[in-house]
Amino acid sequence: MSGAHFGIDIQTIRHHAPVYAIAPGTVFGVSTYHFSIGIPGPTAYYTYWHLRRAAGIVTGAWVARGQLIGWTFPTLHHLHLAEWNAQCGWIDPRRPTGALHTPANRERPWIGPILAYAAYAKAFIPVAINRDPALLHDPNTQLPLAGLRGKVDFRASVLDLPVLRLRYQRQLPLQVAAIRSYIAPATNRHRAIGPIRHIYDGARLFRLTTGVWHVWAFGTHRLNGCYFDPDKPCSANYVWHVGGRSGIDTARIPNGHYQFCVQAITINGIKNHRCAPITIQHR
Repeated sequence: MSGAHFGIDIQTIRHHAPVYAIAPGTVFGVSTYHFSIGIPGPTAYYTYWHLRRAAGIVTGAWVARGQLIGWTFPTLHHLHLAEWNAQCGWIDPRRPTGALHTPANRERPWIGPILAYAAYAKAFIPVAINRDPALLHDPNTQLPLAGLRGKVDFRASVLDLPVLRLRYQRQLPLQVAAIRSYIAPATNRHRAIGPIRHIYDGARLFRLTTGVWHVWAFGTHRLNGCYFDPDKPCSANYVWHVGGRSGIDTARIPNGHYQFCVQAITINGIKNHRCAPITIQHR
């Protein structure tokens, strides 16, 4: 895997599990492993992956909502469902207006410790998303949060762990809906000093070919081997450059004590924040 996981994985409890159309539409884009069903009108469709097509599911066929469209492949234990919209690109079916909205998932986003690194070229390099980062080497060096100077690459792991989780496989962490960050006074996390940085907004296209490594930092990975073989590993983490696409230039901020704060929100609109005390000390 070389980029973002577009869509969601839906667990099945047995081999050859039946799959039914989530919405009516016309079949197109048929291949061995997936096909799409265009919702009436030319601007939206669902794509179904990892299933064997039922009879009659061919290009141009009309499908009714709830109609049997195929069965999951043996040993895969899941269906990958993706939803596309002409205005937004790939969108999350779990959103409040989506077909798979889950009101029970009222969890807060998880924000890990805020770390600092030098914001030079090696801070923003492609990472091997499909490899265990424990086997890789981060070429950058972590900095103490006290005595920061120059350009700083702040990083933090930001995840969404749903309340309703997979029962028969490990539940991988999900991406949150949006992330932003800012520097605040040491005694008031509610007031931003300087601009608020919008790190990620899931309502906009996530362009994989330009600048994705200025959004995801070293440590970001998604291993889903257990979806295909229970003896293979499954784990995921999303580490974000929460200081922005090129880091924060502390030279523009007077010496002193501050907080660096990260805010996140889930697809269900649940918010969380985390702040870390920092000290800026120019030479």
